[in-house]
Amino acid sequence: MGTVRAHQGVQAPKVAVVEGARYDMKLFHSENRQHIRTFYPIFKGESDIVDGGGRDSNIPGDGQPDAPPPTPDNPVVSPVRIIAARVNPFGHDPGFETITLVNTGTQTQNLAGWSLRDKNNNELVFDELELETGEFRTITLDGFDIQLSNKGGEIRLHNAIGTRLHRVTYSKAQAKTQGITLLF
Repeated sequence: MGTVRAHQGVQAPKVAVVEGARYDMKLFHSENRQHIRTFYPIFKGESDIVDGGGRDSNIPGDGQPDAPPPTPDNPVVSPVRIIAARVNPFGHDPGFETITLVNTGTQTQNLAGWSLRDKNNNELVFDELELETGEFRTITLDGFDIQLSNKGGEIRLHNAIGTRLHRVTYSKAQAKTQGITLLF
């Protein structure tokens, strides 16, 4: 873990999942940044990572009820997934940040009452939204509900009863370039 964290590139991970445990990797350099003074991992609890692309269907700690974990018979908890976001648009962010959802299922999904939440638990609740099978929908954020931090963050999708169905994360390095859309 220390070797991976010590990498000086912008993509060096600061969090690791090892055998189902989540660690925050702390690294401290000498004053001239030429030497590593110390490194240590901090155990952050169990993790249930779906894959390594920033997606996680079941990370504990935000106080929200979770959907049941995926099983071989039901590998995806919800057919509606967060697949992309523009977190750092050109110019002012309000009115130009976007989140893209897709319905991967075989039936139309009614998302009335569903919500998107940011890392600060701000919420955007859908009044009326239906996604046909295979349909993509890009939602433009007005800045009055959820906000996507340019310093890294997360986006969570919850159903009408508050169960978290999908979660994606992004880093400060990923959000650095203005105008790009991040794929999850």
